[in-house]
Amino acid sequence: MQSGLILGFTSKNFPTHRSVIDFNSYLGKYYRAKAGFFQYLGRNQKFGLGINYLIDNTLFPWLEHNDETGNTFSRNQVFDASINNYIGLNNVITLSGTYYETNLKPDFISNQNITNYAYDYWASGFSFSRNTLNNKHFPDKGIVINVSGGISKLRYASQYYDKLELPLSYDPDYEPESYYTLRAGIKHYFSKGKKTTFSIGFETLYLTDTDTLSSQNNFFLLGGIQSDNWRSIPMTGFNPNELMVRRMSIFRTDTDIEFIRDLHLNLMADISAIEDNKYPYELKVLYGFGLGLGYNSIIGPVKAGVMYGISPTETHFNSLKGYLSIGYNF
Repeated sequence: MQSGLILGFTSKNFPTHRSVIDFNSYLGKYYRAKAGFFQYLGRNQKFGLGINYLIDNTLFPWLEHNDETGNTFSRNQVFDASINNYIGLNNVITLSGTYYETNLKPDFISNQNITNYAYDYWASGFSFSRNTLNNKHFPDKGIVINVSGGISKLRYASQYYDKLELPLSYDPDYEPESYYTLRAGIKHYFSKGKKTTFSIGFETLYLTDTDTLSSQNNFFLLGGIQSDNWRSIPMTGFNPNELMVRRMSIFRTDTDIEFIRDLHLNLMADISAIEDNKYPYELKVLYGFGLGLGYNSIIGPVKAGVMYGISPTETHFNSLKGYLSIGYNF
C-alpha cells in the first residue's frame, strides 16, 4: 500500500508565445515528478520543440540483479529533448534524444556489500502515438496506438560499497555495445449497448542482446493494472513491476459494465509470452485474470478488485492478489 499527493500546474504563452510549461508530481515515499517546456512553431502549430525532465523513485519487488534478489529501489533522472510533428488532432510523431541516470539501490543487506548500482545512458529514438478515446479513465469507444523504437549506449557504470565507488566502465579495453529497443501497443474500445464496453489490446517488446555490463540494466518489468514508470508494462494477475522481461508479447481483454451511473464492474483476462533476463533465455507463458469495481468520483477514478496470476516459475507472491487505486495518476 502506498499513498501520495498529486500536484501539478500548466502555464501557456509564457515566457514565449505558443509555448506551454507543464509540471506534474506525485509526492510520497515512491515519488515522481515531470517538468516540461514545449514550444509550438508556426501558426498551424503542427511542429514543436520539447524539453522534459523526469525524476522518480520506484520500488521493484524482488528484483534479481547481479546474482542477488530482493526489494530494490529504482531512482532515475531523465533528460529529454524532442522534435514533434502533429498529424491531425490525435496523432503525433516524435524524434528524441535522451540521457538516463539510473540507480538501483538494494533494500536489503547485499552479500557483496553493494549499496548502489549506477548506470548512465545516451539514447535516441522515435515514436508514433494515436489516441481517440472519448474518456481517459472509463472510455467506451476509441483507440490507443503507441509505437516506439530507439538505440541506447552505456556511458558510465559503477558500483558503490557504502560510500566507496568502484567504476565498472573505465576499462580501456571495454567498449559498450549499443542495443535497440522496439515497443508497440494497441488497444481498441467498443460498446455493445449503452452500458457494456469491450476492449481488446496487444503489446509487444523486443530488446536486442548487448554486452554483459550493459545487459544488467537492459530490461523492463511486467505487472500491475497500470504503468507507473517508463519501464512498466501492465498485466492483470501480477503485482506492479513483479516480473523482469526483455522480450514479450501480451494480449489483453476487458469487459466494462456500468450497472449504476459512474459505477463499473470490470472483468479482465490477459495472456503473455515472455523471455526474462536469465541466461539461457526461455520462453514462458503467463495468464492473468481479474474482477474489479471502478467508480468515477470527483477526486478521480477509484478502482478495487482481486486478480489471479498463473506463472510457470516460482514467485515470491501469492497467485491471488488484491488491488486498490484511488485518484489520478500520471
